[in-house]
Amino acid sequence: MNYHTEVQRLRSQLAAPVDPAEFEILRAQPDARVIPLSRSRHVRGWHPVRPGHRSIAFESKLEAKLITCLAQLPELESIRSQPITVHYRCAGVRGRYTPDFLVELSEVPPELAQLGFGLRTYVEVKPLWRSIRSETMLVRKVAALRLACKCPVVLVTDWDLSPETPEVRHVA
Repeated sequence: MNYHTEVQRLRSQLAAPVDPAEFEILRAQPDARVIPLSRSRHVRGWHPVRPGHRSIAFESKLEAKLITCLAQLPELESIRSQPITVHYRCAGVRGRYTPDFLVELSEVPPELAQLGFGLRTYVEVKPLWRSIRSETMLVRKVAALRLACKCPVVLVTDWDLSPETPEVRHVA
């Protein structure tokens, strides 16, 4: 499997135009979801960003790694975790979706523009294998969010984050 090709294919699926008539946006609730306590092997916690910016909740090491990368960008204005929950109906089936982050930038660096970022972007963070396995559902959820919020939604996978990026280590 060519991972680069798979990520690009999946991103084009997520960014493809959708027929608004296929979706009914029932409601969009800001800050509706709170990350639950970890009851298994998942790593959850709060990640410091920089002075003057509050710490950000995360649900996985991959999310923490993305926050670490974004915090290094001088263009970063803010990051919000679990920023909105969109309730929708598609093909008669109700669904809901909460993206991992909302990222706001003063300008878009080229490396983020390649991923599809805009000045204000919702971000979903998933390992590539999990994204591929849930592709149909992910495409539907991202389409509903794009219709409800009218801004880009970007998938960031483990293959997008540089292996040189240091992992966040929390000291007890």
